[in-house]
Amino acid sequence: MMYHAFLVISIVAKVLGQEKSKDTAFFDRDVNALIEQLHTLSFENREIVNFNSKLLMENENLKHSIQNLERRVHSIERNIPLPINQQHKQGFESSIHANLYKNVTKTNSQGYPLPSKIHHPMLMSKKMNENNHTKDKRQVKRGTSGEVAFSGVVKDTLQNIGDHQDIPFKTVDVDTHNAFHGDSGIFTVPVAGYYAVFATIMTHPGTRLDFLIVKNGQTIGYGYSKGHGYSDDEVYGTGSTSAIINLAIGDKIWVKTNGNYHFGSGDMVVELYSSFMGYRL
Repeated sequence: MMYHAFLVISIVAKVLGQEKSKDTAFFDRDVNALIEQLHTLSFENREIVNFNSKLLMENENLKHSIQNLERRVHSIERNIPLPINQQHKQGFESSIHANLYKNVTKTNSQGYPLPSKIHHPMLMSKKMNENNHTKDKRQVKRGTSGEVAFSGVVKDTLQNIGDHQDIPFKTVDVDTHNAFHGDSGIFTVPVAGYYAVFATIMTHPGTRLDFLIVKNGQTIGYGYSKGHGYSDDEVYGTGSTSAIINLAIGDKIWVKTNGNYHFGSGDMVVELYSSFMGYRL
């Protein structure tokens, strides 16, 4: 009897141990599944944070672009009053032609007189002798010798940018008239006319730079770039600005820091991705 009782007790203990072992295995499996889900949620949360930071940066760049456009529109509205209705249209057009003629015939700061008339068929006198081919020769000459363009990029990463600092673009890709000095970043106008100029600056994570395009020291374009730095992700900043400006021979344009509107130290402006360029219209 004692032997049978001991055998029964042993069988019951073994069965209970197996059941407990199964429960432990199920519990460990559930815990591991929860840990895996927590890792997945943590990764997705980081992705959401990174995406949100990029949206904030893009929104800030867009806000500055809108502000630049508003300043330009305000400048145009202030300098060129638009016609209120059809009755004022003729006077408005006459004012535009008068302003164009005035800008073209005035003398620049170095005393070089500009042409007295724009060489364009619609603006030239109708009294020109049809047998005189001077008009055609002037147009061909302007088309061949008046093409002006320049382009340069930052060669090496710029560090510790200071107040009012000029930005150099030492790698010069295009310079049709040897008028762009890459070491100083200054373009000296070789041919008078209207120019389109563009500047793009990329900044390292954790740095910010407000920059300007200036003509003879006077601001003609505003730009802004800010890089964001995070423990698990780093985002470079990019900002651009542009302008269309009437330039005289000898005028100088370049890119510089906007006063003390910058922060960060060490590497600030990214090479190759930061550029300055322009061309004559």
